[in-house]
Amino acid sequence: MSEDDRKGVGGAPKGDEKDQISPRLPLALIDRLRKAAERNKRTMSGEVEYALERYLDQDERRAEKAGS
Repeated sequence: MSEDDRKGVGGAPKGDEKDQISPRLPLALIDRLRKAAERNKRTMSGEVEYALERYLDQDERRAEKAGS
């Protein structure tokens, strides 16, 4: 398999493919995200991805507990 076959959109490894979204957020939330990104040395996009991953992980754990 060639290196090109292992890569997805934008040269990212397959499985790490990303898409762009443009949510409309309150300015206060954007400010909080910007401050968190600076504090954690991440880009705004990286901070949003991190926060969403954490939220979804917690949500899935709650759903699993409720189902058992």
